Amino acid sequence: EGKNLYEIASILDDAGILKAIDFIRTAKDKNMAESLGLNAPTLEGYLFPDTYFFPPQTQAKRAAEVMVNQFKDKTQQLNLASHQLAPHQVVILASIVEKETGAPWERPKIAGVFHNRLKKGMRLQSDPTTIYGIWERFDGNLRKKDLLQKTPYNTYKVNGLPKGPISNPGLASIKAV
Repeated sequence: EGKNLYEIASILDDAGILKAIDFIRTAKDKNMAESLGLNAPTLEGYLFPDTYFFPPQTQAKRAAEVMVNQFKDKTQQLNLASHQLAPHQVVILASIVEKETGAPWERPKIAGVFHNRLKKGMRLQSDPTTIYGIWERFDGNLRKKDLLQKTPYNTYKVNGLPKGPISNPGLASIKAV
């Protein structure tokens, strides 16, 4: 839970399953998201965190399909559309909750704080969203200049939810939201 598409790509590459660049390209492809029935610009947020057994030389498209289908299977009992947020917004917020804590008991509380901030028109002010927006140059240290930089993911600068999910949330974070 909580890995983003870049981290998943690296894990798959390190295991000799596929090339990271191929997985990143596939996961960022809007046509791929559409072909899998997602109302989202990328697969980020929908690559369900689970244990998978892929043989070496698995095609990136196949690995992504399996992960997205697992997301659909695991969330089919949840009515994501019955919420005050659109289904994709639920995934975005769940991805933030996932990155904010590893403690299961904290997830509903954190989700509640974010819901309240959204209702009041407050900024979410979440460090993990800011980190995602600078992922390719992030060195492990979040600096004031990073918090001041406007990216579509920096919730210190943008109102409401960021542009998209920042990780791939587990079922507990989705339920919490």
